[in-house]
Amino acid sequence: MFDRLAAILLRFRWAFVALAVAVTAVMASPLIPPDEIRFDFSFRRLFRFDGPEAEELTKFKSLFGDDAGTSGVLYVCREGSSRPCALAPGVLSSMRDMESWLSARTELDPTFMLSLFSATDFFSDPLEKGALGNALAEAEAQGGDLASADEAWHDGSPLPGAYARYGQVADRLLGHRIYHGMLLSPDGRVAALSYRFNTA
Repeated sequence: MFDRLAAILLRFRWAFVALAVAVTAVMASPLIPPDEIRFDFSFRRLFRFDGPEAEELTKFKSLFGDDAGTSGVLYVCREGSSRPCALAPGVLSSMRDMESWLSARTELDPTFMLSLFSATDFFSDPLEKGALGNALAEAEAQGGDLASADEAWHDGSPLPGAYARYGQVADRLLGHRIYHGMLLSPDGRVAALSYRFNTA
């Protein structure tokens, strides 16, 4: 069978060459825009599925998960703060600005953005989505001074009256173990803003 196929290829070699050139020209032409060529850019494509490469991939996934395409911004705060510094009003205000800027980016998925700003307070009754962001907005609407509230937060002194509810919500969020290691470190010194790239 292969001998017969080889004979046909040799006999009609110029036709096969012309066909290959035509297919290559069509594939490289604007008829197929580059953004419509689908390819899996995940880490899995970088490894073979057997041998030490597969073991390395398994080890990588066990450490970092299988979330290729997900990225984020870490807020690592200074030491010496009397309260959990990642929950400070100034940090949350910065996180709100960053989240707003990222939401406008077309290469990101606007439906997937996680941060303390939008975290749900499961201890409130009823549950409140974006509780810390809501408390910050309420304090600003009441004319609260963000700079003095931020300074009071780090000093450990009482927060200005407009920020009283903010302090209560922040304390409750720190107690939510579901966010530990995901959006917030258990000691409250590191916070994360996580976002995902648009797959297409």
